[in-house]
This record gives sequence, structure tokens and C-alpha cells, in this order.
Amino acid sequence: MALSQRDIELYAARVRLHFEPELRDAAYGIALPLARLCGARIKALRPQTTLAEIRDWVGMTRARTDTLADTAPLAPPEDLGWDAADRFGLLRGPSAARLRRMMTGFIETARVQLIREELVLRSGRTTFRQWVVSRPRPRRAA
Repeated sequence: MALSQRDIELYAARVRLHFEPELRDAAYGIALPLARLCGARIKALRPQTTLAEIRDWVGMTRARTDTLADTAPLAPPEDLGWDAADRFGLLRGPSAARLRRMMTGFIETARVQLIREELVLRSGRTTFRQWVVSRPRPRRAA
């Protein structure tokens, strides 16, 4: 039986319970693309899980790389200015919805690829907690 998108999101969200409030979003941000890669195995993800274990779940070895040398990091959909475009009437109707779905799919695919690349480049002894703590967190608006 295939997992639904909602199942994957819920499995990834379980990891939030294992982190302090200020790290929960960062942990989920890494766990969700991992859940897309490894499916229900993500339920076993804990802060002490090593990246070597996660690589086993995903079915990759450290030697395997999917090079993204020409890929620049992408902004999440909320940073793309959808509100401003809507206000000026640039994106309306079915075409706008289709464009949003396409862009969201593209961005999610890029996130999964970037997480996979980072998973390959980090040491297998690194724990999931260390990975989460090392990631930059967005600044809050003052």
C-alpha cells in the first residue's frame, strides 16, 4: 500500500516531539524530504539516529552522489511573491493554480535533492540532532 502525502507529512512531524521548541521547525524541515526518500522508515527517526542509519533507510552509500553542481538553492514558495502577483492580477484562475502546483512540485523536488546531497556529504557518525543544530535557522522579524 502506497503512502499518501499526508502520511509522509505526519510521519515526518513525529520527530518534532524530540526537539526543543526552537529546533522543531528545523528538524521537521529536514525530516520531511527524508520521509519522501525513505517512506515509513522515517518513523524510527530520533535525535540520536546517525546519518549512516538514515543512508541505509534511503538505500544510498557515501560513495553514491547525485551531483547538483549547477543547482542553486531555491526560495520556498512563500518567498516567491505570490501575494504581490495576485494583487496586480498577474496570476488568476486555473492557470495560476496550475503554475503554483508546478512551482511547489519543483521546489519540493529540489529540497529532496539538496537533502540527499547533504546526507551524502556529511559524516556517517553525525547524529540527526547535530545535523539539525548545524543548519541555519531563519531570523525572526523584529
